[in-house]
Amino acid sequence: MSTLYEEYASIENQIASLEEKRDALKPEIIKEINAMGKTNLDIGVGSFVIAKLKKWKYPKKVVELENELKAEITTLTDTIKEAKAKAESTGEATFETTDSLRFKAVEL
Repeated sequence: MSTLYEEYASIENQIASLEEKRDALKPEIIKEINAMGKTNLDIGVGSFVIAKLKKWKYPKKVVELENELKAEITTLTDTIKEAKAKAESTGEATFETTDSLRFKAVEL
């Protein structure tokens, strides 16, 4: 195979590895900035900002309502999928094709 494909695969693997490393550093950076008593830190080539994100806990009645509506949405989504499948199988629906690139890395 061409090195073009190997280069693409290598880049995909590097991205995944770098994202994993970056995500592992986040808690350490937050801890360090918090220890300094700061909420942001400018390092010359960029800045870090600790954002406060809200994580809501809802009362039981709201959670139950959400679950009921999710079930209804699932039912509606299934109905739409069935209608689309029927239109596709009967030829009522049309389609266009476009090229799309997918890559699946070999698990090491």
